[in-house]
Amino acid sequence: MALSDFIWYEKHRPKKLAELSLAPQYRKNFVEYIDKGEIPHLLFYGSVGSGKTTVAFILMDSIECSRLVLNASSSDRGVATIKEKVKQFAASKAMDGKLKVVFFDEADGLTQDAQDALRNTIETYSKSCRFILTCNNIEKISAALKSRCVQYQFNSFPEDQLLKKVQHILKLEEIEYDPEDVKEIIELHYPDVRSVINTVQNCSVDGVLELSRIRDFNVDKAGLLDLLYDGEIGKIRVLVNGVLDFLGIYKYFYDELLSSRELKADEKKDIVLILAESLFRDALSVSKEINFIGCCLQIAEVLGCRKISFQF
Repeated sequence: MALSDFIWYEKHRPKKLAELSLAPQYRKNFVEYIDKGEIPHLLFYGSVGSGKTTVAFILMDSIECSRLVLNASSSDRGVATIKEKVKQFAASKAMDGKLKVVFFDEADGLTQDAQDALRNTIETYSKSCRFILTCNNIEKISAALKSRCVQYQFNSFPEDQLLKKVQHILKLEEIEYDPEDVKEIIELHYPDVRSVINTVQNCSVDGVLELSRIRDFNVDKAGLLDLLYDGEIGKIRVLVNGVLDFLGIYKYFYDELLSSRELKADEKKDIVLILAESLFRDALSVSKEINFIGCCLQIAEVLGCRKISFQF
């Protein structure tokens, strides 16, 4: 079985434009692309979970094309990826005359050198290859790349429609639930659709949605911070076992560490950047616990922990 069979967000990802909430002009344009079997270079931008990646896959699935799918939030962010993987694919002979499409998800993670190289690749191979880029932060995309793409801004999924979608998923998965619990999860993560659905799945055990699994108020945050100063990563893992929402813990670390008189300005700056990156990845991560432990390891290094312990 594929991973998409287990992860609800992927399993229930819309397969048709009709299943999405789109601006009328956007819908009209996307339908025209599909009818013509042709797309321009595209840049989709907007908040996490707003449907950018979903639309990209619907377009690629609906048009006769071969594709190269990359994610710039991983190891695909450097210039080597452009010069090797992308250029090789773009320069290859099209199979049966199919259009070639390079899809770069999280393109705002590309380095500046990679964006410069990508711009040149787009110019060179635009006749036989199209490029679809998605990003959360449009400001991180170079003006040269933006000028070569038709841009679409994706807004947050309407809250009332998100509620209906989540309830529909729960019905398909045969999960008993209290509607107020679903609303609370949406309140916690809105407008991040991915986090809402992932949290609903993680809270669904033995056919019942149990909201108690996402709460972090039983976690001793001060105790966590003390363990972090001591490099006791194993003990931290025990304390956060079963926690599915780490936002409150991240905020506590942010408040406490930035107000610490023991830390230097440069150390605080590094910690803020680590927390910001971890929060960003939290919304995308399949395992929020692993992401959080990774954050703790990075902060422990900044704090100068001489010994990192993984003992429970």
